Order: sequence, then structure tokens, then C-alpha cells
Amino acid sequence: MQRLDEDNFWKMGETGPCGPCSEIFFDRGPQYGPGGGPAQGGERYVELWNLVFMQYERHHDGSLTELPRRNIDTGAGLDRILTQIQGVESVFDTDLVAPILEAASAATGRVYGSTEETDIGLRIVADHARTLTFLISDGVFPSNESRGYVLRRLIRRAVLVAQRLGAKGLVTRGHRRGGRGHGNGVPQAATRPGAHKAIALHEEEAFLRTLRSGTTLLEAELAAGGSAVGETSPSSCTTPTASRST
Repeated sequence: MQRLDEDNFWKMGETGPCGPCSEIFFDRGPQYGPGGGPAQGGERYVELWNLVFMQYERHHDGSLTELPRRNIDTGAGLDRILTQIQGVESVFDTDLVAPILEAASAATGRVYGSTEETDIGLRIVADHARTLTFLISDGVFPSNESRGYVLRRLIRRAVLVAQRLGAKGLVTRGHRRGGRGHGNGVPQAATRPGAHKAIALHEEEAFLRTLRSGTTLLEAELAAGGSAVGETSPSSCTTPTASRST
């Protein structure tokens, strides 16, 4: 047991409900680093569970007042727990996410583990495909506002990275694998797969049209004597702001 000072106090932001917390870690063993507990940092100790004793309200001046109703907010990381139970290196090696990663690898022709750049790209596509599965299953549709815009950005970033890896139509394929893999725990993710696919495919096709149009304009500009400012790796790419209006 260790006291981690600031790390043992949870807050949602500069103001709002907050309170002390107690975290439960898993010791992965000496092969992941020296001992000494979570206070030493490193990769050996992985947080699995967090208990927040919601006790205070933090105000703009930093002062704390007691909440009229206190509670204990508890949460566990399913992916982290599953990683340890199955004895694998990361969440991407678990039986929930590995099939999505395999779909991304098959569609791009890229081998996971070959290069760091390829691995980052495949992980982005797999992670985004799983996330968009949950969002669409929860009734979120691509739009230019609120949650819908988050979904739109996720789909477009996955498509952009997939394109750079040499794939076409990868988002829809990864989305379908994500739904099947999580069907037991999140049954709505496995229902109406045709409707989910149609939503993801429509957004993917719209963005691909935007990409083709933008590429044509860029090539024309470069041919006319313009210049390009470097290239962006899959790990740092974002959806162009101009595409938000499409």
C-alpha cells in the first residue's frame, strides 16, 4: 500500500465534484521493471480499479466545501483487466480487439509488428472501428454537432489512416468485426448490423469523395508551382477542418 499524494485525489476539472481516491494496481512482474510499487512509475504496475470518495466541491478560487450528498464512484477498466487475465501485452492482443486488428491488417496488406508506423496506423483503425460501433449502437449518427461530430471525426480519421495504409472500405469491415466481438457484453452492438454498416459506409463514401476532390485540387496547385509542407504520420493526422462542412 502506498500514498500517491495528488494521484490519490480525483477531480473532473478545475471546478466541480472531487475527492480522495483509492486505486488498485496489478503487478505484472519483474520482467516489466524494478519493484517499488506504483509510486515508481514505469510499465510494471497497471491500474485496474479506481474508487473515488466524492466528498467535496472545488470552487474557482481553489477552495473546497463539503458536498450535501456524498457518494463512492467506482470503476474498473475492462480492457486492462482482460489484458492481465489473458496474459497478453496489450489490449490489442486480447480476444476482443485482436480480430478487429486482424481485419485491418488483412484489408491493408500490412503485417502488424512489422514497423512502428504500420502498428500505430493499424491500432488507430482498430480502436476507432470499435468505438464507432458503440456510438452507432447507442443511437449516435454522424453530424456536425455534439456527439455526432465526434463520430464523424472518428470515422474520417480511421478512413484517412486506412487509406494511407493502402486500404479501401476498411472502416466498415472493422466496424462489423467490432460488433460481433462485443455482442455478449453489448448486445445492441451486434443487432441490426445492416443498419450500422449503412451508416458507416455512407459517411465513409462521403469523406472519400471529399478526399478525392481535395487531392485533385492539391495536385493542380502543385503542378502550377505550389509547394507542400511535409507529410503527416498516421499517429498525428487529423481530419481537415474544411471537411466539416461536407
